[in-house]
Amino acid sequence: MEWLLTTSQEYGWEADLDAITEVIQHPDPLNPQLSTEARSVRIVGLAQQGKAEDAVAAFETALKGVRVRQPQEMTNLAQALSLAFQLRGDLDAARTVYERVNEAFLLNAEVREFATHRINRLALVGKPAPAVDITDLNGKVIDWKAYAGKVVIVDFWATNCRPCIEELPRLRRFYHDRDVERVDLLGISLDADAADILQFRRQEPVAWRIALDQKKATEVFQVVLIPCLIALDADGNVAAVDIPPRRLAATVNQLVARVPAK
Repeated sequence: MEWLLTTSQEYGWEADLDAITEVIQHPDPLNPQLSTEARSVRIVGLAQQGKAEDAVAAFETALKGVRVRQPQEMTNLAQALSLAFQLRGDLDAARTVYERVNEAFLLNAEVREFATHRINRLALVGKPAPAVDITDLNGKVIDWKAYAGKVVIVDFWATNCRPCIEELPRLRRFYHDRDVERVDLLGISLDADAADILQFRRQEPVAWRIALDQKKATEVFQVVLIPCLIALDADGNVAAVDIPPRRLAATVNQLVARVPAK
């Protein structure tokens, strides 16, 4: 059952487990983690079904049972839930999720920062990707128009960011398995010097194109905390922001389904 719940989150199948999670989401003293995971899957599943009010209400109920000093479980769920709303085009609900988690942990500065930055970044969704003049490691300017017709994942990262490095294996699998005709990956590094990235690449293979931020892209995309994954649709619009790494493949699959095959 744990495998099923985990897999559903990676492939975006939460809504398909509605009947199962309704049963096992209730607190189980013998396996509280399973109950917690089932509750999260059920809440995201409700959002995927378009039941925004039910999903937000269930999220608010979950917030009431969490200790104030242990927000990570709820911030992770908030990010996944907000993404589900974004992909349905319900930005009001996506914003409400972050507002609720901020209210629940009002005195926690880290949660406030987490919620504030994500609420601000939601303003990008549904609009053309901001035009920004940046160059890759070879000094070539990134031509954003060259990505037309493809779903593009923009990964903000840095070589000195441990969480970023921990996600590299997942990104490698994603890049290797992608539909090259309809999907691409662009890394935007916050490193100050291209030499640092080139040296890093000798130890950690990174096959996709890397651009230097140069304090430009992070500003227009309002990126403060990394890693940060943002999806652009085939029309060059921002389709989703703050994608949880484990939900990357499911998000891209959903966006690619909207792209006509070549």
